[in-house]
Amino acid sequence: MKSPCGEAVPPGVYRRCLPAAGLSIEANTNHVPADGCYYLLQEDHILYSSSELRAVEERYDRLCAQFWQEQLRHDSPEERSQAALAILQRDPTDPEARHVIRHDGSDADRRRMQEMDRRAAFRNRTTSQRSARAARSKQEPT
Repeated sequence: MKSPCGEAVPPGVYRRCLPAAGLSIEANTNHVPADGCYYLLQEDHILYSSSELRAVEERYDRLCAQFWQEQLRHDSPEERSQAALAILQRDPTDPEARHVIRHDGSDADRRRMQEMDRRAAFRNRTTSQRSARAARSKQEPT
């Protein structure tokens, strides 16, 4: 019988996980068939499979984001801060995550948020500079 995914997955075990949420992407592990697919699992239950890792990662990322959003309301300030930092890695402007870091985060957490802000400002400046150069080069006569 032919595999639904073909031979898309390279040989060897692939596993990426967020243990606290019970989420993982797996291929060629003892939890999933060795059929050339990547599998998205939650608590060892298959939620989705595809030969395209990117398609599985997109779903995994959405579930991780949902988990971190829920964790912002955790009883523990440390858990809230950890969730906020994970959210800020994806979106440095998230207002709720920034609020959690300002109020519940450690000094180290606040420094990490400031460093994320500096990096975002640098990326914005360089993008603006590139755009301005491109606009000027279009205006120059050839």
